[in-house]
Amino acid sequence: MKLQRLQQGLRSVDEYFKDLESTLTKIDMHENEESKIARFVSGLRREIQDVVELYEYSSLKKLVHLAIKVESQRQSEEECELPCEGDLLVIRCKGKTFFTQGALSITNCVP
Repeated sequence: MKLQRLQQGLRSVDEYFKDLESTLTKIDMHENEESKIARFVSGLRREIQDVVELYEYSSLKKLVHLAIKVESQRQSEEECELPCEGDLLVIRCKGKTFFTQGALSITNCVP
């Protein structure tokens, strides 16, 4: 059954949610809100799932909104650049530019 295998994959949270809703409608499945929430969370990409599980949410609509915000924040973090220019490190992130000279030690790097 497609519903049991439904995962976000490479789609956006919004696309995944719309597909979930559509699939539930097609198979005429009427789940309660709590079951829909559990199904939605279990299909999210792991990095989004890990964050949304830290929060409380009172409805599926609020959960979807939270997941979209988490996805958006993760995407903007991925847009940061760290190009080296000689011994000068130029960091461009979220429209701002920072400069540092000398050695740079990164101890906590998250992929």
